[in-house]
Amino acid sequence: LRMVTTGAYVESTYTMRLTLFRTTRPFPIVNGAMAIRATPLDFSSNGNATIDGQNYSADGTTLIGSGDKTGVATWNTNDSNEVASELPGKLFGDPAVKTDTTTANPADYMDEYVANADYTYAPGTYASITWGSASDPKIIVCDAGDDTANYKVKFSGDVEGWGILAVRGNFEVTGNFDFHGLVVIYGTNNVINFTSSGTPQIVGGLIIAGTAGVSVTLNGGGSVGAKLKYSSEALEQARNIGRLRYYTILDWYE
Repeated sequence: LRMVTTGAYVESTYTMRLTLFRTTRPFPIVNGAMAIRATPLDFSSNGNATIDGQNYSADGTTLIGSGDKTGVATWNTNDSNEVASELPGKLFGDPAVKTDTTTANPADYMDEYVANADYTYAPGTYASITWGSASDPKIIVCDAGDDTANYKVKFSGDVEGWGILAVRGNFEVTGNFDFHGLVVIYGTNNVINFTSSGTPQIVGGLIIAGTAGVSVTLNGGGSVGAKLKYSSEALEQARNIGRLRYYTILDWYE
């Protein structure tokens, strides 16, 4: 962005010319549809839940045909084997599951998300919510408080969102939850339940971080079940949220 400003004082006129560069704040690298930064992992799945690391459009309806990631990235081989055994024939990607210790730590980004949040939630149950849109993604921050299973943020019913969903502590989803973008969940004793008789899904990427014994449960009734799909488009929309963009001065003179 080139900016020219002119000011006058008495009989003097001053002109300043600036070159500004617009960029985004640091954004975590997402290694797959789901990336887990904790070991050992307690992972379970029932029903027809699927995790797909193939690269989808932001709305989750169309395969892009390039840029595929792994379905699930874990911190060691034993955890990868556990995930694969829980999702036979329901895990996809390049490869479907792998060991990857480079998963970003969500805690490194939380201060930024808290400071720029559009919506904030304390422990409790919430339903029938819409957060933004594809053209206007939002930042949603949830703090479940105490890191025990008794304290959690839960979403039920019809929930649709676009942008960044950041959760500290335990997280549970029931009903028709539909989120497009980046979801990060972190804490010390996370219990993540992504379970529903409806068709909950995350399109973009999910990062989970915690201490040993982090529990992740994927369920879902009916013929579809819970779905996690990787989408570089949905992540790019989240990365370019207006509140996370800023200008730096490249040069100026007067």
